Amino acid sequence: MNKKDYLDLLRYYLKDLPRLVVDDIVYDYEEHFNIGMAMGKSEEEITKELGYPDDVAKEYLKGDFSKKKETFTNLEDEIYQEEKKSILPWIIGAILLAPIVVPLGFAFLAFIFGIFAAIAVSGIGFFFGGLSVIISMFPGFGSLVGLSVTNPITKIFLGIAMTCLGIVFIYLGGMFLKLVFNLSKKLWIIMKWKWVRK
Repeated sequence: MNKKDYLDLLRYYLKDLPRLVVDDIVYDYEEHFNIGMAMGKSEEEITKELGYPDDVAKEYLKGDFSKKKETFTNLEDEIYQEEKKSILPWIIGAILLAPIVVPLGFAFLAFIFGIFAAIAVSGIGFFFGGLSVIISMFPGFGSLVGLSVTNPITKIFLGIAMTCLGIVFIYLGGMFLKLVFNLSKKLWIIMKWKWVRK
């Protein structure tokens, strides 16, 4: 397998990771090819040393990025060690900014929860409101709803419309929650990747 095929397959197998992480990983393996070829190795020999792209991708997809650091050259490892020494200013900065960042983080989470709650509660309200309009058509239940609409066809369509609108809102609330979860997961992977790279 040549270099281009290897890197294309690696990129394909890593497609579930954020693009930033995939680009970094593919760049690292491209550098490995360049170093190996500079040492006189063929592309086929380098691909055998690296292993199959799907096996490589499986390790990254498990989320344990630290295992693959051994792929880097000694020079790159020295650079990593130098960068790790400069982490103290980041820790001090984090401690000093904590009184600002932590409340802002909680405010952001409250905002996200507020949006979800507004969508979900609206959906539930419309859903049960629509059901109550439909139930009001039955004898003895009409006085519970208190609608001024007396035409039964109007009540049916109003009840169905409100129930369907409620279902749509509940679905949108679920999709919003799924979007927030997926974005949070990708953000966590990117942060973890950046931390391992340092």
